[in-house]
Amino acid sequence: MPDDERVAVFIDGSNFYHALKADFGDAKIDFQKFVGKLVDARRLVRIYYYNAPVDQTRDAKRAADQQRFFDQLQRVPYLTLKLGRLESRGPVQVEKGVDIVIAVDLLRFAHSHVYDMAIIVSGDSDFVPAVEAVQDLGKHVEMACSHSGRSDLLRKTRDRIIEITEDLLADCWLDGKRHAYLRPGATDTASDKAARAGRASIAADPLATRKGLARRFIAINGASP
Repeated sequence: MPDDERVAVFIDGSNFYHALKADFGDAKIDFQKFVGKLVDARRLVRIYYYNAPVDQTRDAKRAADQQRFFDQLQRVPYLTLKLGRLESRGPVQVEKGVDIVIAVDLLRFAHSHVYDMAIIVSGDSDFVPAVEAVQDLGKHVEMACSHSGRSDLLRKTRDRIIEITEDLLADCWLDGKRHAYLRPGATDTASDKAARAGRASIAADPLATRKGLARRFIAINGASP
């Protein structure tokens, strides 16, 4: 991958959130670090994050939590937040206007030569026609997705796949190191078993726990507790 390749990142917020929750049991990540992993040594042009605001008349707490998240997102350098809308369909609300805005931006910025490579953080097959049109304009498309967020049709259309794995996300979690999460229906790995065995041995030895906390305090503060 050439270092001077200009990269624009398009994040389908809802798709990404639900994939993270399904595959890793958590969705609180540092977006600046995460995008840095995707872009690597290439030149980042801009990050575009798409979502739909929750109706505060239906769920005031969830709307307030989401707004705090949006406020934090807007502190990420080179990130633009774009919002669609939620429409009521009986007892549920359906996201509207987000996919079409992502598709239009993909095409518009490709036509204007804003980027050389688009990274789409989503597995939604609705983007296949837009991806094919972008490729016809001479641009390349990478798809970043985890196990639950992928579409086989989009995987066949993209130029390259970036697998979102535990290793890729290792230092991107906002709450620090996470416990291994076993996705429902997934196979337990040797590393997962080892991690749980280590946590079990610590839990069984309160003194070891206190020593571990003391070492962590010293590492962070540079002094004894």
